[in-house]
Amino acid sequence: MKKLTILNILLAIFLCLGIWWVPLSKLVTELPFYVPGLISLFVLVSSVVLLIKTKNKWNILSLIIVLLPFLFYLFIAVVIIFKIPLAP
Repeated sequence: MKKLTILNILLAIFLCLGIWWVPLSKLVTELPFYVPGLISLFVLVSSVVLLIKTKNKWNILSLIIVLLPFLFYLFIAVVIIFKIPLAP
């Protein structure tokens, strides 16, 4: 469980940093828009499962860290799917 917690925190931090690298990285921009969102959803779900099973404070940290990229990618997905104009 401890290795899963560490992996979860590292994935959450990577996703958080990935928000700012999206426009700069060719690799990320060539991926479909839903791939980072699915990864952040996986980390979010695994954080909740680990939190329920272990009740460890580090799992709370990874849950908090991963909420930011998850909400960001959810926002991007809603804008793309519903074609919401962001500028007037």
